[in-house]
Amino acid sequence: MSNKAISLGIEPTEKEKFSFSREEDGVSKTVRGEQVENGWMVTIEKRWEEKNPANDTSEWKYNEFKYISKHDPRQNLADETDDSTDETQVKHMLGSVLNTPGSLIVD
Repeated sequence: MSNKAISLGIEPTEKEKFSFSREEDGVSKTVRGEQVENGWMVTIEKRWEEKNPANDTSEWKYNEFKYISKHDPRQNLADETDDSTDETQVKHMLGSVLNTPGSLIVD
């Protein structure tokens, strides 16, 4: 019996990842992307503190949205000519995190 490794002829490929965050006016937004076998998984997180002036309390809020794109969503920010549904949605989501103060806009 041999202890040699079996090669299937398929080498694992290095998957790309990206992450960026922005904080403005007490609202923290993070966008993460991870390349998967058939496209990209994009996660958008938003955290903020909501204050109640009536009773001087505050509560932390958190939203998380996950999306799938067939193509690298970072390319969609520069390519305004592509209007396919999933790519357009990711482009709007990433753009809203980068360009809008305070709130996250998801179409």
